[in-house]
Amino acid sequence: IEESNRHRFVGSEPEDARIGMAKVDIARRQNLRGNPSANVKTIKARWQEAADALADCDIIFGAVDSFAQRDELERFCRRHLIPYIDIGMVVTKLDDGEFAISGQVVQSLPGGHCLRCCNIVTDERIAEEADQYGAVGPQPQVIWPNGVLASTGVGFGIALLTPWFRSTKKLRWLVYDGNSGVLAERAIV
Repeated sequence: IEESNRHRFVGSEPEDARIGMAKVDIARRQNLRGNPSANVKTIKARWQEAADALADCDIIFGAVDSFAQRDELERFCRRHLIPYIDIGMVVTKLDDGEFAISGQVVQSLPGGHCLRCCNIVTDERIAEEADQYGAVGPQPQVIWPNGVLASTGVGFGIALLTPWFRSTKKLRWLVYDGNSGVLAERAIV
């Protein structure tokens, strides 16, 4: 972790940035603070380099930085018949100099609609995003919308693993308007 991104990484401490602690080690520390007896396995690598370990997962949560990565990770999950929960957010600079925050949480199950089917991932978005990455500055304040989206994604995962709520939908898609604070179901057409 670096000081420039510490403000948006839950559980990071000033000393972590000074010593250059790996983000996975910070996440592990946070998990063990909540449950000291948890079995936490960390892999410091791009997800593609950890494909063998991921192939054994019951659910994969994706919070990757690009539509291209999202596309690859979902395809991997579908090949291995693993439920995929995608969490994505973007900050867009508006013409008036203000910013818009938006995002989504999508549950993509084998046999159901995919991110491309719903036009969440498109070739045009992949090309467009490469040109705009970082356009809102080096330290966007995104910890709160990330928290909303990540918590919602965890809820989707809990619903898949436990009997507290069973959805018959293979695809669940919620969109988030960070400026208004509204999280709503997206109609699938």
